[in-house]
Amino acid sequence: MQLLHIHSSFYLDSSKIKKNPTFIIVGSCNGKMEKYLTERYNDCKIYSLEPHPFNFDQLNRALADKSLFMSREDKNRFDNIDLSNVTCINKALVCDDSKTVLLDGKGSCATTYNAKKGIEVNAINLKDLLKEYNLNKVDCLFYNAEGSEIWPNICEPKDP
Repeated sequence: MQLLHIHSSFYLDSSKIKKNPTFIIVGSCNGKMEKYLTERYNDCKIYSLEPHPFNFDQLNRALADKSLFMSREDKNRFDNIDLSNVTCINKALVCDDSKTVLLDGKGSCATTYNAKKGIEVNAINLKDLLKEYNLNKVDCLFYNAEGSEIWPNICEPKDP
């Protein structure tokens, strides 16, 4: 597996992204990143992880209604993009658990990893995610989990 970039913000150096890129988004929330990436890289594949049930519903609604959660300036901009390249995954990305507990942020995108009370959600580690979706190359992993999945706990996988 080749992981070319890890970003925790919206900035992406497009000079390093080749044809037919594959992106993983950790903490998708409301689908904005998926829309921007698809607009810029219409040949991309996107795997979006969002463990919180409320946010996962928002993500699916946002992908169905392209203007949802967008600014007035951006509403018309995304009318013609095809979001069939996006695979939504209702799981947290963690190191080794199949389930984890998220502090219920009442639908906010900020949750707390492995809380004592909260919402139990399904989880997957990076190695299993790559295997399940047959990913041999990931051009960029966007990390926007805001505390729910702690980066050192995700673990970079060994080559399959």
